[in-house]
Amino acid sequence: MSGQDASGSGPTDGISGLVRAQVESLVGEYRLQVENWKSSENSHLLQNLLEQELDGLSNLQIDRCICFGLGRLTPSEPRWPGDTMENRIIQSRVVMEQLVLLMMVLESLRKVHPIHEVYFQDPLFTQVDTLFLESLGCTVLQDPEAMEILTGTTFVFAPYHPNVVVADIFKICEPALYLGANLTTVRGGEIDTLGGDVMEENTLSESARERRLEKFGAVSTYEDNALMTAMPIFDGYYWSRGLCLYWQG
Repeated sequence: MSGQDASGSGPTDGISGLVRAQVESLVGEYRLQVENWKSSENSHLLQNLLEQELDGLSNLQIDRCICFGLGRLTPSEPRWPGDTMENRIIQSRVVMEQLVLLMMVLESLRKVHPIHEVYFQDPLFTQVDTLFLESLGCTVLQDPEAMEILTGTTFVFAPYHPNVVVADIFKICEPALYLGANLTTVRGGEIDTLGGDVMEENTLSESARERRLEKFGAVSTYEDNALMTAMPIFDGYYWSRGLCLYWQG
C-alpha cells in the first residue's frame, strides 16, 4: 500500500471542509472496525483458515491486489426508485466490512508475500471514497485501468461482483489468488445455494451453451485447476456466506 499501514492517515489538502470531515469520519469508523475485528472471534477464524493454507499459498507469487466493485463507503443520492437512506446506510456498512476483511487478509498474506500495491476500481466511488482509500495508501483506478494491470501474480478481491465482470477477469489472466463468490455459481453451473435458481447446462440450447462457454469458459478452466476453500461465516458479516478462496495449485 505504497509504504503506508492500514491505520487510515494521509493528506486531504485542497478539498472542502465538508469533504475533509467526511473522510475523517470514515477513517474513524474504519479504525474502530479494525480494532473490533482484531478483538473478535472473526480474527481467530480468519487466522486459523489462512494459517492452514499458508504453506500452499507460500508457493505462489503475489505482488499486488486489485479490488473490483467494493461499492460506496458513503450513502449518497438514491440509485433507483424506493432506494431509501436506511438501505444506503446499511449497504455502506457492508462495504466497510468488506474493506476491513480485505485488509485483514492482506495483513496475513504480507507475512510471506511482497504485496506493495493495492488497487480499487468501482464506478460508484465518490470523491470522499477515493480520498479515504488513498489515505490508506491505496490507489483508485478508473474503468478499465484495473483490467489493464491484471497479471498472474494478482490477488483479486471481488465480493459478489457481477458474474459477467468476474468472467472478464479470468479471460485476461488466471490470478494467483481470488476471493469472491463461488465460481460454480458465477458460471451458472448448478443451483445457487443462496436460494436463486441457476439455469442448468442441459436445459440450454446449443447456441446458448456456446455463448456461455465463450463467456465463462475461462472461469471453468480456472476452477477446474485451482484449489479452493470456503471462507468462514463471520459473526455479524452476514454477506460473507458463500465467499470462497481460490488459488493456483
